[in-house]
Amino acid sequence: MLHTLDSFNGNYSGFLRLRERRVDKIPFLTKDLRTDLLLKEQGGYDGQWYYYIAFDPFLNRFSAEPQKYHEILDAPPYRLGRIGFPLLTKILSRDHPPKFPKTMVLLILGFNLVGAAFFLKILEIYGRSPYWTLLYLLIPSTTACLNLGVPEAMAMAMLLGGLYFYLRGKFALSVLFFSYSLLVRETGVLFLLVLMFLELFKERRPKVALMMASSVVPYLGWKLFLTWRLFGEYGWETLYYSPGDFTFPFGGVFDLYVTNWSKSSSISGLLFFPALVILNFLFSLVFLRQRRNIFSLALFGYCLLHLSLNYHKIWGHIRDLERTMSDGFLFLMLAFFALPSESKPTLRYSFLAAVVLLLAYKLFYSPIAPSFQAGFNLLRAFR
Repeated sequence: MLHTLDSFNGNYSGFLRLRERRVDKIPFLTKDLRTDLLLKEQGGYDGQWYYYIAFDPFLNRFSAEPQKYHEILDAPPYRLGRIGFPLLTKILSRDHPPKFPKTMVLLILGFNLVGAAFFLKILEIYGRSPYWTLLYLLIPSTTACLNLGVPEAMAMAMLLGGLYFYLRGKFALSVLFFSYSLLVRETGVLFLLVLMFLELFKERRPKVALMMASSVVPYLGWKLFLTWRLFGEYGWETLYYSPGDFTFPFGGVFDLYVTNWSKSSSISGLLFFPALVILNFLFSLVFLRQRRNIFSLALFGYCLLHLSLNYHKIWGHIRDLERTMSDGFLFLMLAFFALPSESKPTLRYSFLAAVVLLLAYKLFYSPIAPSFQAGFNLLRAFR
């Protein structure tokens, strides 16, 4: 069986640092594994990094020579911080490397189902039809992560699980789900900050706010462990390491549509999708005027975060846009469904128009539009 881990031709600065490092020099890859994998010779991409981490998640192999991890990964303090995906891959594959790629794909697929299930349960809380769960398929990361072998969909599913149990008042379970979500992708901290703000200043429940804050403890503990393991190479930098993804608000948008217009216009979907992200931001302002609840505040926060990402790392790469900015589409949907059913017709029609635009993107402009069309046709066949 051929395990395909390379389906993306990106252009990251990290690739340049690894340009001369061949995959046949990666110590984890035996000759048998190399003949059964498709890996990028020069550099790599995120799914490939997670694959490498699964071989040695606790950094035991080069504990006395931490600099060697930089020969394997583009940014060890950053990549290793997202340990939830590769560690679970190692556990569920019973530490059998030939099964790592299949396990990674099955994990992403399984967590997509988990995320859809929690999305459905949240819709039920607000008295919405279960058929609206189909909108979960339109969230870009659900398909982008399967294509790239990356775990943003897993983090989103666990965030939804934590949100569901929070809404049900089961705070201990909520903390467990939030904790794992942060170990997969740390941007869930933004949602926790919104939740804690509401608990402190609106609900007046400081004990609940403190419980939610405890979700960060496992992530901080892991970062301290990484700092200890990598101290000889990075010192304390591992605790606060940043890959340099951020710029000033709308800076990435300006670079996309103005500075790099000629380059951007030649990439399918790269002009359409950013417009949807900007539309999400406009919706967030409308929802904030309607009701300042957990969904509208989270939508505004994530939109502002997304619009502050820079061009070279995120906005210039359509697949990175899809998987990185899916939180905005998730909270757009939740913010709408949390509104009273008698909300203004103009808002309802505007939301439906946004859904149609998102569907059009996934059907015709996304890099994996043919696959989505095939799945869409399959769903129609079952009607």
